[in-house]
Amino acid sequence: MRLGTSELTLMERAGTACAERIFAAYSPRVVWIACGVGNNGGDGLVIARHLLQRGVVVRLWLVGDLSKMTAATAANWERWLEMGQRQEAWPPNRQEVGPDVAVDCLLGTGSKGDPRPPVAEAIEWLNRVTSPRVAIDLPSGLDCDSGEPGKPTVHADWTLTMVGPKRGFRAAQAAPYVGRWEVIDLELPAGLIAQACEESSGEW
Repeated sequence: MRLGTSELTLMERAGTACAERIFAAYSPRVVWIACGVGNNGGDGLVIARHLLQRGVVVRLWLVGDLSKMTAATAANWERWLEMGQRQEAWPPNRQEVGPDVAVDCLLGTGSKGDPRPPVAEAIEWLNRVTSPRVAIDLPSGLDCDSGEPGKPTVHADWTLTMVGPKRGFRAAQAAPYVGRWEVIDLELPAGLIAQACEESSGEW
């Protein structure tokens, strides 16, 4: 349970809302999604499922040790497989045509320090994509508290962040990585939202 709501429920709300925003903003035909094995990757799996249901061609990469997936992420991975889908072979073919949108779901707020392989290579790969890049919760590699970018960090054009903006978004050095940001409402009670924002972001 997180903030009194199950992780699966929060993940479904987050991923559904992000998929709706991405679809409305870009009307994409093809979306690439890079997922880690933590809960941020679980959000990506929900996004992938909902975009697929809207007729979008989704190519998804799971980057990391699949045996270390969180329980909620593993549950959404099973749902993805049950839809007859799979993950793409890593690393991607460098010669292929890019997507309409690339989505970063590699690392979440618990990540600290410079990203390590294979996630570091995935971040560098995302940064080479010339299509718009959307980061989910925060750009992978960015410290959510200090706003200090790791080596490497995703350069997002748009960050869809959960519950409230992260404290690190205020840092000047974070701006080139966060791009424009939008808060995703997870339909939590107002008191819990205020508590979460105070703990993670300070006053805004």
